[in-house]
Amino acid sequence: MEKLFFTVDNEKATQALNFFAIKNKGSINTTCAIKLIFFADRYHLRKYGRPVTGDEYYAMGNGPVASLVKDLAESRGRDYEDYKEYNDRYITHPYEDDYYYISAAPLDEEAFSESDREALEFSWRTFGHLKRDQLIKITHAYPEWHKYEKILSSQRKRVAMSYLDFFEDPTKNIPHMVHDPFEITKEDKAIALERAKERSEVNYLWAQ
Repeated sequence: MEKLFFTVDNEKATQALNFFAIKNKGSINTTCAIKLIFFADRYHLRKYGRPVTGDEYYAMGNGPVASLVKDLAESRGRDYEDYKEYNDRYITHPYEDDYYYISAAPLDEEAFSESDREALEFSWRTFGHLKRDQLIKITHAYPEWHKYEKILSSQRKRVAMSYLDFFEDPTKNIPHMVHDPFEITKEDKAIALERAKERSEVNYLWAQ
């Protein structure tokens, strides 16, 4: 299988954005939130065989970007229009500013499984204290983005990423980290990857 197929969950995407805004005292920089969700998706995929959001990822200049998450965080774009009614109940831009958003309602806890919440808490605990530019540099160290660095700097604005690459380990030190916080044993990684492939096959069949 050349890629893993997951189904995006718009309610989880909105609530993940809401989660990080609430954690950050009610408002958060949009780019920071997008990176924190990437970290949660990466953690959950490598441990449980699926990402939290199931979103489609692209490599862009500022690192990995989940497509629907970005539209929902900025409250604009084609994907946002499809989920506007639900998203606007929880995410608002009081000054029509794309650079940050605020939480407009309490978190809907029912949107998450116990492991989803674990991944979100991991992301916040590990990376939530860091600034925007620091988060970007950290994402650039991971192979799923780093493999596209040259093409992004010279030819393309974005490149579709593969969830399979999320299982690769970095070959260099992670900025601002003492060690790689996503490090797991080969055995655990193999189990998670097998689960991911099985889930992907089911998702693909259901989508036909």
